[in-house]
Amino acid sequence: FLFALLNVLLVAGLVWGVVHLVYAPGGMRVELTSNMDSVQPGQMVELRFVVHDKDGDVMTDFERVHEKLMHLIVVRNDLTQFQHLHPELDEETGEFSVDLSFEWAGSYQLFADFTPENSTQTVLSTPLTVSDDSAYETIALTPNGTEAFDLDGFTVTPHFPETMETGTLFTYSFDVTRDDKTVSLEDYLGAKGHSVILHEGDLTYDHTHPSEDALSFEAILEASGLYKSFTQFQVDGRVYTIEYTFE
Repeated sequence: FLFALLNVLLVAGLVWGVVHLVYAPGGMRVELTSNMDSVQPGQMVELRFVVHDKDGDVMTDFERVHEKLMHLIVVRNDLTQFQHLHPELDEETGEFSVDLSFEWAGSYQLFADFTPENSTQTVLSTPLTVSDDSAYETIALTPNGTEAFDLDGFTVTPHFPETMETGTLFTYSFDVTRDDKTVSLEDYLGAKGHSVILHEGDLTYDHTHPSEDALSFEAILEASGLYKSFTQFQVDGRVYTIEYTFE
């Protein structure tokens, strides 16, 4: 069972934790090897897939990056749903597998983020439909303000520039406190945090990490419009996700 490849992206540079992605020559693709035609919301399923190189061969050799061979980002197309998963690899067959469920029906994108052995980081995107996507309603994004907000007992204060220019490096951060005290961030997958930024509509993908011991990130965005960031951090062994929409 094969889903059409939407995007093939390669990392072009890393500057103080910034992941800058550009389109790469075609040929690489993800092939789903599990039948996902009848997936329903709330149903636990095993997702299986392989990665083909530009010659069509199944890839079996991958570098371990941030403690994992594969980072799988799953989002609904309107960016209301987000998962960061780590499929296991069968090194003999090259097949990745992971158990997951989709909370809502709709159209989703799967971003396979990996690094082939002796190569550069690569991101492949492929679509997946959950139930009848013609019936689901898209939820419009609304930019968050600058006010602090609650997240599972934490107080999160966002810091974004008042204005941002396309193609220009900018810094954004989140202060996380509990009972008016700054929390101690634990290492999560080899970093103090992970932040994925997706552009509304075309779902252009950025994945960046903090350069210091805080949730402070840098990014370069090439298109104007609305973006949603999903920033993850770990405290007391539990991973939390900050969702923040900006323009």
